[in-house]
Amino acid sequence: MKRLVFLFSYALLSTSAFAHTILSTDIQNAWGGELNWILCNETNTQGCIGKELIAADCNAYKTSKSYAYLFMLARRVNQYGAYFCPTQFVRNGGNSTLFAEPLGNNTCIWLCRAGYTGDECLTKVSDYAGACDITPFLRENYNDIKANPSWTNIESTFPYFQASGRANCTSLATGGRSNDTEHDILLAIDKFLPSGNGAWARQMEFSARNPDLQVYPANASSQILVCKIGYKPNISNTDCEPIDSSACTMAIASTKMCNGWNLSGYNKDMHMLETTDDCYKYKCKNAGQAFASVTDHTCIDCATNNRGGPHPIDGTCVKCDTGYIFNKNNATNNYCTKAIGLTKLDLMYGRGKTKASYDGTKSVNDQCWTKTSPDEYKECVMNTNKNK
Repeated sequence: MKRLVFLFSYALLSTSAFAHTILSTDIQNAWGGELNWILCNETNTQGCIGKELIAADCNAYKTSKSYAYLFMLARRVNQYGAYFCPTQFVRNGGNSTLFAEPLGNNTCIWLCRAGYTGDECLTKVSDYAGACDITPFLRENYNDIKANPSWTNIESTFPYFQASGRANCTSLATGGRSNDTEHDILLAIDKFLPSGNGAWARQMEFSARNPDLQVYPANASSQILVCKIGYKPNISNTDCEPIDSSACTMAIASTKMCNGWNLSGYNKDMHMLETTDDCYKYKCKNAGQAFASVTDHTCIDCATNNRGGPHPIDGTCVKCDTGYIFNKNNATNNYCTKAIGLTKLDLMYGRGKTKASYDGTKSVNDQCWTKTSPDEYKECVMNTNKNK
């Protein structure tokens, strides 16, 4: 296949006659190789973003000067990862592909291929000891993005796999009439991960057809899983997971602590994190222990029994006075409920009842001593069951 540019022997990047920067062979091979083109397909991707997005199939919309698509396009690419930024794909009058900065959230992100992470994806996962990126990377993050009608062409500022190819492609907007169109192949997000931990990147072909645009996977291309910094592909290569799950959880928890809780008192040797109502707090790791006090979160022995147990809210050790029993559901009385004395008859027939209470229409099976379920027996004895 004819190359569009001449690659210098040891250069990582080279520039075409059309001022397009073409990626080196080594980098192209890392992302699927130099692919055959040009195709005349229709748009087939879930990678588009933007305020005017009207369907999952990435329908284009009209600006004052041209149609436009909005994508997370790779502005920088190396063998191990790529730097994706919101980018506007437009056509200006003719059949030329042009790219511009859109309006709205312009947050860019490094996403790394398997085995690499860190700054510019240059660190091996096995050597990484840094933090994880706790901000979810989701399509919805860019819902405020919209096309800039007063755009400036930036197509010469980022790298291409192929650039400025020409082909006669049919345009639906012209009633099926064929016309000469420009084509480029670039690396873009093809689909976002629901987890927010990464995405599927792919070589995509960008085609400008008067008056419409098309964006679709390049011929013979494949999706490549890329992960946020601090994450790696899972064993099935279907999602990204934390490189260090514990450290990542701590990072997330630090921004989502429940009211009244602070990680400054957390000790990984004695405490464990837990989520409640979409926020984090911590408790003693060992069963039978609770906090010494509200301000002292040292874990002390506090076995759950009739006289006490861990406070369900603040994690301190509750100790009930004589005549009271521990009740984790009685928040009104600091989880201590007044003890009730029960007779032998109470235990057989229910509190305040005798065998005679079941004479007449009552069945023997309604009597408490026949219950086999501990919960039903308790309800019967305390006269809280439905059949009392």
